[in-house]
Amino acid sequence: MTASPISPGPLAESFITPSDTEHPPVGKSFIFAFAFAYAGFWIACLTPGTVSLALKVQALVGSEDAASTLSAVVGVGVLLPLLLMPDVGRLSDRTTARMGMRRPYLLAGAAGVVALGAVMGLAPNVPVLLAAFALYSVAANLIGTPLLAVIADRVPVRQRGLVSGLVGLTLPLAVIGGTFIVQAVAADTLLMFLLPPLIAAVSVLVFIALVRVMDSARAWQEASTAALRTANSRLRDVNR
Repeated sequence: MTASPISPGPLAESFITPSDTEHPPVGKSFIFAFAFAYAGFWIACLTPGTVSLALKVQALVGSEDAASTLSAVVGVGVLLPLLLMPDVGRLSDRTTARMGMRRPYLLAGAAGVVALGAVMGLAPNVPVLLAAFALYSVAANLIGTPLLAVIADRVPVRQRGLVSGLVGLTLPLAVIGGTFIVQAVAADTLLMFLLPPLIAAVSVLVFIALVRVMDSARAWQEASTAALRTANSRLRDVNR
């Protein structure tokens, strides 16, 4: 005898597995665009702190006070994102803009690092440099935080190891690439600070152009609908 259709209730949750709501596989264009965007983020994020700022601070205060001044600038630049980014991440998860839940932050971060990179390159004194670098660090993390969340948004569980591994490779490559960039334009302070964020901005635009970042409402609706349908089907099978 076949039971009447059962509406999903609390029991349905026990029949939902990760595979029920798993995303479709991502293709080579996604993986390339994502790795490129992450490499751009790392170049923008790490290059000032490892190379450019030290040269700029030495030019502003001289060799004698350079170490202590650089520590203060980098310390403030690291602290501000630590305080702000958890809230930004939560806000990003709840964003329902027409362009998607991640794109607004990626675009704001890309514009911010370019503008603030120019401010750092032209900074006439340490206070301006410190404030610009602190805000620059926040802007850079407006790229990095949404990009990290995109893995959960778009990448199925069976491909996350591959994508995460490629993202891990971008870090050392970005450090090496950033160092070569600074050495190539060391004679021009503005370019030294401007090229890394420009690379990050281009990588973000490529990522946005090639990849459709799902908005939160549609993603949750699709996942919930698929899960409830599967749970309802399994409950019907159990009651037959």
